[in-house]
Amino acid sequence: MFFIIDIMPGLKVLKLLVGTCRSCHHNGDLELIKTYQCLRLFFIPVFKWHTRYFLRHSCGAMMAVSEEDAIAMLHAGIMPDQVQVEVMEKGPVRCATCGRILEEDFICCPYCGNNRK
Repeated sequence: MFFIIDIMPGLKVLKLLVGTCRSCHHNGDLELIKTYQCLRLFFIPVFKWHTRYFLRHSCGAMMAVSEEDAIAMLHAGIMPDQVQVEVMEKGPVRCATCGRILEEDFICCPYCGNNRK
């Protein structure tokens, strides 16, 4: 007899929200994401650990959220702008006026001519 056991990362989108990104400061879609490590036996999840929650903005920025805040957003209807987040991974720099992706060192947008900030 043999066993098929593996450990793999898991990712699950819990809820779609609308809010302001703390990285690019644009309003847009936010996904409340749960990540974890999972032990599987015969491809059936048996045990999950190292659970973390994130908000992922449409610009690509990832923001860490506490478990309490994630549960509040999921069940109590708390808005993402009302919780404490830590920006983990920044998305690309975008123009505040036209929304196009810019290089980090641009002061003015080459597409619309407005100041980057």
